[in-house]
Amino acid sequence: MSKHLPHSDVAALVSERLSRTHEIRQQLALSNVLPSGTSEEMRRAAGLQLMAAFSLFRLSGIPARELGPLRLLTGALEDLDRGLQDPMLRPAALPPGRRQDLTRRWEARANAVVAVEIREALGEPSAVAKRNVVRDFGLSQRTDGKDPVNVLDDWRDRFGRKGAGGAPRDGEHWWTLDECRAELACCQRLDPQGRLDRLKALYEGCLRVARGLEPDRAVATGLRPDLSHHRSCSTAPRRNRRGP
Repeated sequence: MSKHLPHSDVAALVSERLSRTHEIRQQLALSNVLPSGTSEEMRRAAGLQLMAAFSLFRLSGIPARELGPLRLLTGALEDLDRGLQDPMLRPAALPPGRRQDLTRRWEARANAVVAVEIREALGEPSAVAKRNVVRDFGLSQRTDGKDPVNVLDDWRDRFGRKGAGGAPRDGEHWWTLDECRAELACCQRLDPQGRLDRLKALYEGCLRVARGLEPDRAVATGLRPDLSHHRSCSTAPRRNRRGP
């Protein structure tokens, strides 16, 4: 015969879970409104999200003793703010003669590449879309003197190339491309105004994420993406779209 908890105990359990869920949401909300101008601020935001993840795992019934690596990672980030480096955060030696970029820079590039595709979906010619992304993302200030449009073209080519010369095989940049391109495909099914609004929101999201991923590099600040002239969306298929 099954046993049931008293009503008062059920109510208390539900109340506790709601309270902890609200706490998790608050941690995530705070992590996304923190300034992202320095590595220290990025670490604090990451620490808050790790704490939220830990709380979520605990809420799902996973014992704290099974979350040791996550707790150690949270502590290692806190140690960095105290001037200490946990061995787990010590970088591995790079292969000789091979230059690599940070994962977050590849993710920023993925957002810039998607942004071009969004502007093309809004009906802009490819060359115009690239110039506008260069302006909105402040790419002129972080391409080491190279033509930013050519650099943007090179990123787009590398995301479409497999093997040698392509973007790193693993990383969050592929998730970004897949998710954003899936949203672009969904936008095709919306009415014109809904499609326009969703594409603008997606573009501004890419811009916000790309800026936040490179807090220590020179980026344009205070820019707002200029999409004011887009009153309707072209329903023609996009051209020159590249991808893996």
